[in-house]
Amino acid sequence: SVPRVLTCLQLHVSKKVLVPMAEIQKLEFDSDALGIPVAKLLAQTLTEEDLQLSLKNASQRGFRLLFWSTSREHACALETYARSLGHFCSSKVKYTAHLNKSLLSALQHAANETCECDVEKVSGDAISADLLDLSLLAGRDSRFMNDPNLSYQQFEQIYSSWMKNSVKGSAADVLLVAKVASKLVGAVTVKANRAQKLSTIDLLAVHQDHESIGKALVLAAFRWSFAQGFTACDIVTQL
Repeated sequence: SVPRVLTCLQLHVSKKVLVPMAEIQKLEFDSDALGIPVAKLLAQTLTEEDLQLSLKNASQRGFRLLFWSTSREHACALETYARSLGHFCSSKVKYTAHLNKSLLSALQHAANETCECDVEKVSGDAISADLLDLSLLAGRDSRFMNDPNLSYQQFEQIYSSWMKNSVKGSAADVLLVAKVASKLVGAVTVKANRAQKLSTIDLLAVHQDHESIGKALVLAAFRWSFAQGFTACDIVTQL
């Protein structure tokens, strides 16, 4: 099969000869959830030749999928190159909100005007069917859903596992849910980097009948982060 490229860049590899390559790190969670060996390229920049060599070597070592995080400018150039070879490509982007009282106040005003819901923290290890359904909504436009090399079952497995691990506290430091008339209509997970005083919103899902609830969930995630003493919160989304 021909090597294929996805997301930032997410790279599908085929078996070739062993050659020197950039350092890679196996991703245990993704490997277990998808049922295929998955790794991450650690180099910040690569030439077209380096990328091709890395794909060949990774495949020889048994990896079937590689993730690579790099600058938008660098990714765009290599995506163009990858598309010219017939690879499938997609990208994601990271937004950073710098947290302060003025921002929270403005967001609170916007949320009050558009949504009426109760947002609360989930405690305990039990996971409901409603939460699992929301995990799939969180990934409906994701690279895993759009990747022609992955099955729907693999997509379902990685997002349901992600939500289960968030409930347990291994994939997220807090899970916040939104309810309307006691019905679960949205959820957001937040991961903390205390050393950098930074948090990241990972999963964000809102029921299609209550899309305005997203503002309240993002605000709740920001408020939780600000209360922890964090100065910024990242939000990563698919383009």
